[in-house]
Amino acid sequence: MKKLLILLGSIGIVSSSVATVVACNKNTANENTKDKVQELKNAISKAEAIIKGKEQSSPLQVDSRALKTLIEELKKINDVAQATQGLIQLQEALDSYLAMFEPGSIPSIKYGITETLNQMKEDKPLLIDTDTALNKQPTNKYTNQLSSRQNSASSIVATTTIDDVIKNAITTLLKNKVQKLDVTKLNITTKNNEFAQINNQNQIEFGKIDVDVTYNNENVSASGWKISYASEFLKQSKDLIHQWDQGVKMEASKIKLPTSLPFVGGSEIGKVLETLGPAINSLVPSKIPTVFDDNDPDYKKIDGLLKMLNKLPHDILNKEIKFEKEMIQDTPVGKANIKIVVKTKALDLIKSLIPTIINFKNFVSNQTNKDLVTNLFKYLTIKPQSYNDDGYGELFENIKNNKGQKVEFKSNLEGILFNLLEIWKDKNGKQMTEGQPIKFSFGLGLGNQNPAEHMVNLAYVAKKIGDVEYQALSKLINPAELLNIIFGLASIKEDNTITIKIFDLVPVPLPIGELLKDSLIKMILTMNTDPDFDKHVDLKINKFASEIQVETPDQKWVVMDQSNLQTATGVKFVVKSVSYTLTDKNGSHKIEKTIVNNNDKFVFEFIMKLDGSFLKPQAK
Repeated sequence: MKKLLILLGSIGIVSSSVATVVACNKNTANENTKDKVQELKNAISKAEAIIKGKEQSSPLQVDSRALKTLIEELKKINDVAQATQGLIQLQEALDSYLAMFEPGSIPSIKYGITETLNQMKEDKPLLIDTDTALNKQPTNKYTNQLSSRQNSASSIVATTTIDDVIKNAITTLLKNKVQKLDVTKLNITTKNNEFAQINNQNQIEFGKIDVDVTYNNENVSASGWKISYASEFLKQSKDLIHQWDQGVKMEASKIKLPTSLPFVGGSEIGKVLETLGPAINSLVPSKIPTVFDDNDPDYKKIDGLLKMLNKLPHDILNKEIKFEKEMIQDTPVGKANIKIVVKTKALDLIKSLIPTIINFKNFVSNQTNKDLVTNLFKYLTIKPQSYNDDGYGELFENIKNNKGQKVEFKSNLEGILFNLLEIWKDKNGKQMTEGQPIKFSFGLGLGNQNPAEHMVNLAYVAKKIGDVEYQALSKLINPAELLNIIFGLASIKEDNTITIKIFDLVPVPLPIGELLKDSLIKMILTMNTDPDFDKHVDLKINKFASEIQVETPDQKWVVMDQSNLQTATGVKFVVKSVSYTLTDKNGSHKIEKTIVNNNDKFVFEFIMKLDGSFLKPQAK
């Protein structure tokens, strides 16, 4: 009402003093008008500055519409009487406006209540318990009665209704959102409830209920609110279903880094590379050092980079990273208990991969297409060689196994595995890391044997260091076959398997589709969900069909294979169909859905494009 009076008063100002203006002496009036109008203009400027500041500092608490309307009317004033009245009206309106920002004031509290309840729409429902929202309490007997307990001694029945739950939830929310709210002055009434439901088509419908609120015996809103309510499980599930029904499309460059990362947390990957890329390029030398001391300028750069990384907080790069997986597989000779253990440290990985990083930098700098991901796929498949005379190819020229035979490297993937399983040394034998950079142990137990009793340490080539025997990686799987496996994953479903030979003896079918379904596929599909999704929803992927696709020079997307990769201009990962089950944490409510793409869109499309144009060879 007060805002309405302010607005009506502002309109009345414009026509209120015509007679007064006519009666004034023209000369005197002109001088007084000029001064008074200027004073009003100054006051308006100050008021507008206050509004701007409040809207920037407290955007959720601001309703400046009435004051802005008054100011627009006041700007039309051009005589002393109107200006005098305008100054009074402006001050009163400004005082009322500023009262909204005084914690505990009635205008401030009413505005806070209004803004909070206004947000309780379909996209931001009031959150309560799942069973309550769905009217699925075990003892429920009546439409709005959620639970019933009978006292055997007094035969008194105590009930909790949906109205009580909604009132309590709103009260709690308002206490947290509105400063200095006095709950004893708050009165909430509800009516016309419609419970949430999961219908026969497995669609989620949020609950609806009409809410009226008074504060200090004053109506906060004449029309009240029809608010939506749900639970975390219902909201998170509905958001996910909507995303996948519509099709999710993401670009690697626009993914935000975790906020926990120092300096760059919360920033888009593309923006980070654009900003820090030139600095990264300058920190990584263009030549692979041959001697690990400061007399080698390339090693000096690497050492400076490593010292900088060591200054990261919490010593995060020196913490052990451990992956341990046990599984049981059927084999031609019976059940096999398999155990895989991988141990490493982030800093050891970086140190071991420095030659590859330098070589990849030079490789990208020589390519017309600067996309990092596309070039990485290409790089993995080609034979190790030097670029810009960086010395990388020479590192693999004289590698011999324990029989004195030369080891052939057919792809950079094999070279990376060698660098991860062996120790990078300079020409004098000085090691970059202490011990094996990545420790890979493999255990096999047949029948009831415990695989931990037969752990085997793996290296790229067979060797013995001290009392520890290292078996060659080729005993587990031929490194040259890994590329075939990767290309085999370019089109995969949940039931796909690959066969690997263990120690050249036991062929083991590896359920790669099943393993990826519960790890990589699930992780990728939930990339765009709420950070707390896993706390409220159990997601099970039942079936899926996915592809790694490349863009051809004529701008068509096809399934990646060895024949089209080297001419590809882009890479993306797509999920074409998925069947899944969503379950609440109590296991009480399940939602089963199947989505198949209709050729116009995918369930999930991840364009793996990152601009690597900042990678350039350094001038000598």
